[in-house]
Amino acid sequence: NKDVQLFMQEAKAMGLSLEACDVVAKLWAEAVRKLGFESDFTKIVTLIEDEAGVKVRSAS
Repeated sequence: NKDVQLFMQEAKAMGLSLEACDVVAKLWAEAVRKLGFESDFTKIVTLIEDEAGVKVRSAS
């Protein structure tokens, strides 16, 4: 989350359009709030699963 925020600050300072990055930054912030700062970054998929009402699993 810290790296995402630093990137966002620098990109905005440069005047870049970051609509997709804004969504990613919000998702990371939500992940930290709900899962905790020490949670593995791969756990972010659980937030997407909950929102979509599906579970991501292997094909086999």
